[in-house]
Amino acid sequence: MRLGFVRTLVKTVGTTGGCAVLWVVAPQLAAGMSELWRLDPDAQSAVARNLVVILWASLILARMLSYLPLAMEARLRRDAALAESQPDLLPDHVRAVHEAGHAVVMHALGWAVTGVDIVPRAFDGGVTYGDPPPESRGARLAWERLVMRLAGTTAERVGGFESAGGLEDLRQALTQALVIMTLGSAPPGVDCALTVDGLIGAARETAERALLDNGDTFRAIVDALLAERRLGPERIAGLLAEPAPAPVGGR
Repeated sequence: MRLGFVRTLVKTVGTTGGCAVLWVVAPQLAAGMSELWRLDPDAQSAVARNLVVILWASLILARMLSYLPLAMEARLRRDAALAESQPDLLPDHVRAVHEAGHAVVMHALGWAVTGVDIVPRAFDGGVTYGDPPPESRGARLAWERLVMRLAGTTAERVGGFESAGGLEDLRQALTQALVIMTLGSAPPGVDCALTVDGLIGAARETAERALLDNGDTFRAIVDALLAERRLGPERIAGLLAEPAPAPVGGR
């Protein structure tokens, strides 16, 4: 099946799905927002902001699937370029560095890491699983997700290379940056411009400092992933002893 046909098909399905969500859900949401607007004039700014978030989320849903064929194509091209420029760099090593970066930064931010693997999937070379602490919510949760999304590619950059595996991470990081901007303020302790570039730059710095502060733990996870490929909850907990906490962020 030709990639162009697949791209067109998935784009059509994604757009149709987004329109269906708007058709079914939007009237109920609009009615609820209107009632809140009428009952509580002081909440008008929050209502307007929530409407923007809903519309923005619906558009993301409508377009999300359309990115997948493009991501697959770009990934194949960048993997080929990486193999040509650094022939001694094995794919498993790239995946291990990337996922170890996610795991170390996730743990340093206070999340519970429940598993890591470097088993290739359709659009992922590996996955890191984790759960946020109860106190992480709102802008704080979006900030932590932003930092963690950029941790994999930051680990690659620290190692002197960059693969195609960060395309989905970058898209998700952009989403979290937009969430923070929509909320109107960064979480306490994050001192940066409330722009996409400002937030992503500060998040990369935070991830890099966490990785450099926990270099031994990071290297131990890379070695374990190369040897075992899949690390369960007990195994990863043993490797993630007590890393230095990640800086909150900012420049």
